Amino acid sequence: MRMVRADRVKDRATEERASVTRAYAVFEGYPDEKFPLQLKEIATKANDQTQTFRATFAMDAPTNFTVLPGMTTTVLLDLSQLLVTDGIVKRVPVRAVQGDSSLKPRVWILDPQTMQVSGREVNIGRMSGGMIEVTEGLAGGEEIVAVGAPYLAEGMQVTRMAVTEQAVSRDGDPL
Repeated sequence: MRMVRADRVKDRATEERASVTRAYAVFEGYPDEKFPLQLKEIATKANDQTQTFRATFAMDAPTNFTVLPGMTTTVLLDLSQLLVTDGIVKRVPVRAVQGDSSLKPRVWILDPQTMQVSGREVNIGRMSGGMIEVTEGLAGGEEIVAVGAPYLAEGMQVTRMAVTEQAVSRDGDPL
């Protein structure tokens, strides 16, 4: 089986991980079978309207059914080799990361015994949705303050928001 190769990789380790990215086809009538694909061609420029890249794959003919011209399939890409993980990946809500006075990223850690917060400098990585990766500065298991983080100060005493305290729309409120 040949592997999908990513273009424009930034370092040798990333290039090696990209070279082992696997692609598979799954057909509607055979959801539990994955058929290996070989990358034949990939566009280097995105389509102006869809902002997608055209890719062409080839595969050996399955032995248990006939693939006819024009049939569609779902293509699965195993991108797990592209992820850089050194053990556990720590992600926190984006709103939990604040800039200190010199604009270095930090999070507020809650001490559950005293209910006081303390700022801790962190290094951040990739952002995905509403979460951001913390690459250094957290051991794991710390309680991070996200709600109201911009208004906190070193040593400030806080309370936990009750789980049942959620905003509920009233009759006549716009949705």
